[in-house]
Amino acid sequence: MFPQLILFLWKYTDEFADIEIIERLENNFKIEISNEEAKNLNSFDDIVKLVTKKINHS
Repeated sequence: MFPQLILFLWKYTDEFADIEIIERLENNFKIEISNEEAKNLNSFDDIVKLVTKKINHS
């Protein structure tokens, strides 16, 4: 049920909110997310997996 709630919220974010989320992730976790990677983020789970991958490979 929780992932469905996140998808509902994600669906209604605009481009500027998406950019803000990416920038905060990069700053908080000291990682870089490419435009291509950002375009492929469709859910909260996608974000968690990408950030975890980036942290573990740094």
